[in-house]
Amino acid sequence: MWIDGVLNSQIYFESDYYKFRKLKYGKSQSQIDDRTIPLLKKIHDETKCKIVMSSSWRCFYFDKKCGLYRILKKAGIRITDKIGNEYNNELSNKYHKHNFVENEKGLYDVIWNKNPNPEPVKEFFGRGLQIQCWLKRHPEVKNFAVLDDDEEDLCCYNMDGYKRFVQTSWYSETEPGLQLKHAEEIISILNDPKAPSRQIWIKQLESHCRTNGHRKN
Repeated sequence: MWIDGVLNSQIYFESDYYKFRKLKYGKSQSQIDDRTIPLLKKIHDETKCKIVMSSSWRCFYFDKKCGLYRILKKAGIRITDKIGNEYNNELSNKYHKHNFVENEKGLYDVIWNKNPNPEPVKEFFGRGLQIQCWLKRHPEVKNFAVLDDDEEDLCCYNMDGYKRFVQTSWYSETEPGLQLKHAEEIISILNDPKAPSRQIWIKQLESHCRTNGHRKN
């Protein structure tokens, strides 16, 4: 799970509600839109899932002084693990071939980015790759879903007609951050008895990257 764009949004930070909460509770306690917490709680309780943080918030969430830690603890929600500096040479090579193309300057462009932002890459730790590497290290995980506001390299988790990536929005004025429809979609994925087994799905993903080459929107 990502945090920014899921448990908060641009609209939230521009709102009078945020200003009120910041004055009342302080900056640390107001970084999260508390209206999203019941929806996260709904996902947590109805699926009995373990939440793994992929967001950069992982760098300080596990400090018990962190506002997010306190908010989630009060709601009875615990993030059990974080995706760290995941790296796997074999997966990384497949990831690069599948998701990036080298341009004339020797830099890498994200294939499906509408406005590519070239940057020099040696060991690129994209979100999708980090999640895939984490799954490789945790074979006990039988089913999973990805919750993020930015598709970046995550649309590969919606391949072959089975959806595991649910996208929220940082910018939306009408449906910012985590909404009921997102929560229900996540619950449906995690509770689906017909979901492809985790082992089969990972093999399909690796095969997809190996045989289909670059993905294009």
